[in-house]
Amino acid sequence: MPARHESDDVQIVIENEFGGVILTKDTSANGARLKMEGLRTGTVAYLDPLELESICAVGPEVLATIVSPESRP
Repeated sequence: MPARHESDDVQIVIENEFGGVILTKDTSANGARLKMEGLRTGTVAYLDPLELESICAVGPEVLATIVSPESRP
């Protein structure tokens, strides 16, 4: 298991009137990844560095299709 650093325990809360998440760095798997927990739903998702970099590379129009009310079940 990788050595833990004090900064690994930092939680960042980001929220507005549309949604909110708690972000933490997770080192329990092979390599570091971002843990995201929905404040309203409690659902958890993990993103590795490749997935995070891919989000940075796509344009805002791609992200808009993900969060669009029409794309929700």
